[in-house]
Amino acid sequence: MADIRTLDVPLLRAFDALMRERSVSRAATRLHLSQPAASALLARLREAFGDPLFLRAAGGVVPTPRAEALAEPVRRVLAELHALLEPMDVFDPASSERTFHLAANDYVTATLLGPLATRLAAQAPRVRLALVLPDLDQLAPRLAAGELDAAVLRRGGAARGLRRELLCDEDFVLVIGRAHPLARKRRLTARDIAGMPHVFVSPRDTSFSGAADTALQELGVERFVQLSVAQFGAAVDVIERSGFAAVLPRRVAHAHAHRVVARALPFEMPGFSMEWITHPRSAQDAGLRWLHQQVTEVAELLRAPVPR
Repeated sequence: MADIRTLDVPLLRAFDALMRERSVSRAATRLHLSQPAASALLARLREAFGDPLFLRAAGGVVPTPRAEALAEPVRRVLAELHALLEPMDVFDPASSERTFHLAANDYVTATLLGPLATRLAAQAPRVRLALVLPDLDQLAPRLAAGELDAAVLRRGGAARGLRRELLCDEDFVLVIGRAHPLARKRRLTARDIAGMPHVFVSPRDTSFSGAADTALQELGVERFVQLSVAQFGAAVDVIERSGFAAVLPRRVAHAHAHRVVARALPFEMPGFSMEWITHPRSAQDAGLRWLHQQVTEVAELLRAPVPR
């Protein structure tokens, strides 16, 4: 029976690609190989482990229990090899072909991703960035295994034992469409806000109320939240095309300033902080330091003042 540390790197990468893609053809594409070459690597893997590893299924392949047991050790070995072979203290974005894997929530995709992509295209034309939705239960082990390079999350959402650095502080503004009748009014009142239908962003459930509603009730007014959506982008689409309003993070509003108008809230509302999260083993990773700097600079540029 083979020991994974005795296998050559192409075999380990082939196994990892098959686990991730669950398809021989997609794994071949990921590895920049022909499908026959990927199939040949799979045959070698089966011979080495004395197990089918991947069985044919509708739309691709499914791993056997043996393959499932091998998945995490293989990823750890690949991460260790990457750490050995990659010069961690040197990173040239202009020539690098590195792929960064980042766990990020909808706030990041709605604010930072667009300007960050522009920077990548200009400064690091061969660098790739893969964003995945965060799974808090799996965040620490995936960072430890090198499956993820970093995460951008709200403060307080990550497990202990990880490195956290403040990325930005965020507050809230009122957002309405540029064609809204009150778009020219620089200072909106609580009654102005209460007189509009609202859209509420609730990523995890179908909630229709939050801190803004509590603050308005303390002022003796109540708003009507007619829509609840899971993504900031969906809220912006609704606001742009209708008379709806929303209380959204300032950077979301600024990132879509060509579509919507932001105004200061006539009440106090607590904000939140975003953190850049990495595993301690990546402290000397020059590539991650460069990416962190780009994300930080984009976040700073998106913090724009609103009329008061």
